[in-house]
Amino acid sequence: MSKCNFLLDFKGQPGDIEKKLKTEIEAYNGTLDTAAKSISIKIPVVGTIAGSYAFEAQQIRIIIDTKPMLLSCDQIEKQITAFL
Repeated sequence: MSKCNFLLDFKGQPGDIEKKLKTEIEAYNGTLDTAAKSISIKIPVVGTIAGSYAFEAQQIRIIIDTKPMLLSCDQIEKQITAFL
């Protein structure tokens, strides 16, 4: 499974963005661990998306280490961008 790495711009404070992402990801039965800076979402039938994130000024870098083969990095990036 290939790795995704993208950098997204955001407005506001990193803590506010973490809260928003956590709420959105949990709505998909996923987890966002703010202490470990990790993301994990299990999608029934499709598989698991897992990775990490880090803030860089007014951007968030998201690295996906595990994803289903049928799910592209572009699809994941679009969905996370919609969360922001």
